[in-house]
Amino acid sequence: AAKKIPGVENAPVVVTVSLLRMGKIPILIVDATAEEEACAFAQIHVVLDRSRDAEPTICALHKAGGGAVPFALLQQVTSFCLEASGSSRIVVSESMHHLLQDNFIIQQ
Repeated sequence: AAKKIPGVENAPVVVTVSLLRMGKIPILIVDATAEEEACAFAQIHVVLDRSRDAEPTICALHKAGGGAVPFALLQQVTSFCLEASGSSRIVVSESMHHLLQDNFIIQQ
């Protein structure tokens, strides 16, 4: 049996979500296949830090692909990532909160 590496449960987790469209409805896919990635209009990588509390903290976001993503969709993606990683509560670090405010155009 493989030995468990000490501290591995506290390592950051990267969740990649591919964004596809079905008409006007966004489709969110975690761990997309190559074919799904080829159809995606964007990918968002969300890094979750589980080392501080029982609840994970979103410590980084990266959007790949061209164009803008509406802020409401970005919120949906982060919620989706937290659900996929086993948590239902969003905790955003203060520095990440300022980054979101300063660098994203909020589309209604």
